[in-house]
Amino acid sequence: MRKSLLLICCLLFSLINKAQSNLSQENPRAAVQKFLHYLNQNSYQPEKAAEVFNTKDKADAKDLAIKLRKYLDGKALYIDVDLLPSSNNYIDSVTKLSRVQILKSNPEIYLEKSGNQWYFSKETNLAIPILFDKLFPFGTELLIKLVPSLGHKKLFGLELWQYFGLAIIILISILVFKLFIILFEFFMGRVKLFSGYSFNDYQEQIKKAAKPLSLAVVFQVVYILVPAIQLPFSISYYVLTLLGISLPFYFMLFMVRAMDALEVYFKKVAAKTESTLDDQLIPLAKKTFVVLIIIGGVIAILNKLSFDITALLAGLSIGGIAFALAAQDTLKNFFGSVMIFLDKPFQIGDWITFSGGEGVVEEVGFRATRLRTFSNSVLYVPNGKISDMIVDNMGLRVYRRFKTHLTITYDTPIELIESFVEGLRHIADNYPSVKHDMSEVHFNELGSTSLNIFFSIYFDLPTLREELKAKHEILISIMNLAKGLGIQFAFPTQTIHIENLPGQVSLLPKYNTDKESLTKALNNFYIDFEKSIKKED
Repeated sequence: MRKSLLLICCLLFSLINKAQSNLSQENPRAAVQKFLHYLNQNSYQPEKAAEVFNTKDKADAKDLAIKLRKYLDGKALYIDVDLLPSSNNYIDSVTKLSRVQILKSNPEIYLEKSGNQWYFSKETNLAIPILFDKLFPFGTELLIKLVPSLGHKKLFGLELWQYFGLAIIILISILVFKLFIILFEFFMGRVKLFSGYSFNDYQEQIKKAAKPLSLAVVFQVVYILVPAIQLPFSISYYVLTLLGISLPFYFMLFMVRAMDALEVYFKKVAAKTESTLDDQLIPLAKKTFVVLIIIGGVIAILNKLSFDITALLAGLSIGGIAFALAAQDTLKNFFGSVMIFLDKPFQIGDWITFSGGEGVVEEVGFRATRLRTFSNSVLYVPNGKISDMIVDNMGLRVYRRFKTHLTITYDTPIELIESFVEGLRHIADNYPSVKHDMSEVHFNELGSTSLNIFFSIYFDLPTLREELKAKHEILISIMNLAKGLGIQFAFPTQTIHIENLPGQVSLLPKYNTDKESLTKALNNFYIDFEKSIKKED
């Protein structure tokens, strides 16, 4: 029995020696297998791993081997040995040289053939110290050298010194977070002191934005320190991946929340301007920038997750063309809204008319402009259409015109017409809020059924309500003037007059054309008109 066990042990020992003897450098795959094998914990012989480095200084080769392995472990980089060529005479199809790149993320790390053996290249030898120093800055490699002396006893898959290193990293993270908040508040206070500008109105938004920025800094510090504790690959890969995407994620969140503070600031600036259209532009601009920030953040996160961004963007460009063709109207409306904000043909609160409707502008969106009609309904007009229409902005009128034709009957005497026109001019010249030098009152047309008097005045009034009130008072004054003079207003009718029939009284009205009577009637109207004006004042 003992002889059998001894024989089995001898066979196993010989097989192990034979397997190790097969770890040669006769092809790229074998060279990398040799490097990885002699740096494993169970077969740790860095002197053997150093043989893969083509240098005469054995101590330097050993140091390079250790640093490269720690760099691979710290970055959680996995080398798929099975994908490496096993041919001794391998020629790279791109460079046409006997070289093999072992990592896509690090093209400077590659093997090259020297004689009949494969070694890490001289460029790799130069790149390893640089990569190592970048991964372990600020002397964090000391943690690798000093802390493992606490012991290699494992607990839940990690050694005790690694738990100690995690505790140190957590403590440093808390200190960095607190320190960053203190420095941020100090900086904002200094800005307020030197500029005299108060941040009290934006304090809540600034504090919300400061938290993700602080976390971005903290996780970046953790990302730098974590490789120093050399976590197992299965853990390190996921930890570093999460830490890697934390920076773009929290920075994206910081930018989104910073837009809230900018929105409050620009709203205050817009409130000081006469235009109300910029009040609508601010939230739309914020939404646009937020979408762009999120898109940029998602692309950065996908890049950290090693997605092929070039292929993704190419796919998006092709899809974008198809989307643009399918959404021509939407894009037209979007650019229509841009033109509205640039040209500013109207603003919020303006009364506009166009082919298809009229109303008061309530909101200008990315797709449509919302109007409140005078029947109190809501009218949505696509911006692409309204930007192509002829828009009459009634809200930009300096003066509000009131024009009408006063039609009187054909049998009105000339003297009565002159008196009526004189009275109308008196109304136009003496009514308050009328631009008197722009008034026009004339007997100007012989209509088919009436004598027409042109009456045109301009009100200097700010609102539609005041305009309608003034029109009402003007029309009442005209009716009183006509009543006092005995003017008959004409309307489209057909009347057969038989004047010369014996025994019949003429149907034509009789007018008082006495000049003294007309003057007296006008004076009475003027007195009443002056009283009504003073009463309104």
